[in-house]
Amino acid sequence: ASDVYKRQPLALFLIGPGTSPNQGNLQSITLLCLAIGCVWLATAIFGKENNFGTLEPMLSLPITRQQLWREKCFAAFTTIGTTTVLYVACIELTHLWAPPGAADPRPSDYRNLIGFILLCSVGPALLFTSYLCRSHEAFWITLLAPFGIVVVVVIATPESLEEYQGNILAGILIFYGLVTLWFARKRMLSWEASSPANQN
Repeated sequence: ASDVYKRQPLALFLIGPGTSPNQGNLQSITLLCLAIGCVWLATAIFGKENNFGTLEPMLSLPITRQQLWREKCFAAFTTIGTTTVLYVACIELTHLWAPPGAADPRPSDYRNLIGFILLCSVGPALLFTSYLCRSHEAFWITLLAPFGIVVVVVIATPESLEEYQGNILAGILIFYGLVTLWFARKRMLSWEASSPANQN
């Protein structure tokens, strides 16, 4: 086992979701790190424009809102998709290099959680930053909102529905992610630069 650890890159050891029975907590830590990274990347798409005041001049350019939305979504899904692929690759390598008797993570074990992370990152981040939130404001709102939803569902679920709590929570998070993405698109397509100087 020690030989395996010596061959294992330090970055993979830190990012990978645990390679020994005593490292189970790393699995939740790495998922949290992935969520933070995805939210940060998603909020940077429009948040940085708000930070530097370049959103209105950009919207005043002779390009369609649809084209701008497609370009920004492409950038968001490319950067976040690359991050997710690297995370899954780390899980695969951790699985291959794990010593006997260690935790045995598989990408299939993380598929649903990664899906929820992506749903609760992209749509909400684009929506909150489209309302001229600075990137750090939108970051914290986007990051904390799903935790708030989970807490409310856990507290508000009656005892008769506790066995369906996971399904209820999954449905609400899916709805939340898709609806915020739809509203973000609608907001962007209807947004107009308001400053005469920027329009000129």
